[in-house]
Amino acid sequence: GYRLIGKSTRKCKVLNNKMFSTFPLLLVIPCSPPPEIPHGKHTGEYLHSFYYGTAVKYTCDKGYPLIGNASIYCTSKDGITGEWSGRAYCGETQCPSPQIKNGRIVAGVSSAYKYNQKVSFECIGGHEMVGSREIHCQVDGTWDSPIPVCEQMVQCLPPPDIQNGTRSNQETGVFPSGMLVKYTCNPRYILIGEATIQCMDNGTWSSPAPNCEEIECKSPPDIQNGVHSNQELMVFKRGMCVKYTCNSGYTLIGDASIHCTDSGMWTFPAPHCEKSQCPFPPSIANGEH
Repeated sequence: GYRLIGKSTRKCKVLNNKMFSTFPLLLVIPCSPPPEIPHGKHTGEYLHSFYYGTAVKYTCDKGYPLIGNASIYCTSKDGITGEWSGRAYCGETQCPSPQIKNGRIVAGVSSAYKYNQKVSFECIGGHEMVGSREIHCQVDGTWDSPIPVCEQMVQCLPPPDIQNGTRSNQETGVFPSGMLVKYTCNPRYILIGEATIQCMDNGTWSSPAPNCEEIECKSPPDIQNGVHSNQELMVFKRGMCVKYTCNSGYTLIGDASIHCTDSGMWTFPAPHCEKSQCPFPPSIANGEH
């Protein structure tokens, strides 16, 4: 309840063979007079000074109910400056109807807003809230915290749809910065490009939308001393088959046919052709070869 005037430390000095030092002062922390209120009075009206710990009590005239703190006292937050612990008001406190542009009240809607009543807000799509979502009507008829503001968010245009695929957030109409959209392809199609794109702070998408292309296999391998069917084709779609045959005088070793699978791979390794050989000629009785 006291404040220090002067230095917080003391140092002894010697001057002309005499010792001396200075002392700081301790003064009681003062408060300004308690606030006067219409239609009411407080018990400190005949006091001239108000110091730390002094308490006053408010009473209201008949017909004016007391709102807030009936008793308040002188206190301090910093140990230097005094302030009163609360506020009182005589009468029916009302706060102005809160209005918020690009937003709405989601809780606490009323025809009149009285002391201690609270109101909650939200912003409409494409806007973000700056300030507190909830405010309270104070004893002096003001809102605490102040009514928030709904500011327009940075947002991207809706991401493009793609053929033979889908994207997430189909039901979303607003795409603010930071939102992610993920693409997937239908069965039998493979995704080419970035599967996930993000709305950037400049209002553009991080990369173009991907494509979904039908699954294909690489060209089937050629083999020595043999050929495969469909030599004229450049594209080999899922499910397509090719058949191998060997040149005259060669025998096919392995599966003659392979086909392109859903994973874009051929089913088996390609066969190979080996030179045909005849078995040793048979021996005959009573003769030779």
